[in-house]
Amino acid sequence: MYSIDGLAASGNAPKVFLRTTGNGLPYVSVIFCASFSLLAFMAVSSGAGQVFTWLSNMTSVAGLMTWFGISVTYLRFYKGMKVQGIDRKSLPYWTNLQPYAAWYGACSTIIICFVRHFCMLDNIA
Repeated sequence: MYSIDGLAASGNAPKVFLRTTGNGLPYVSVIFCASFSLLAFMAVSSGAGQVFTWLSNMTSVAGLMTWFGISVTYLRFYKGMKVQGIDRKSLPYWTNLQPYAAWYGACSTIIICFVRHFCMLDNIA
């Protein structure tokens, strides 16, 4: 098991986690790790099932935004290749569905996020 300050020391986490007090306590790491215990207070006030629903909703929206980012990245890549005069068919992998599939992916993830949000409003109260 790795500690967050150990990860920062090896360069695998932000360097802010290396800040310590005078006696060597990595206080930023301790505060970051202890902040997850605040989720327990959410469960006390709203119920564990409701908190789990919130966390699963946040996770699914984050996944959708990842696919949105992938689609937008491809669209910018496609535009850059077009400006430079590079044919997509010269790449090892290409399809006739692009860039339409990327536009579909970008638009559909945004629509799903908003529709899902409005559908879930009944469950928030």
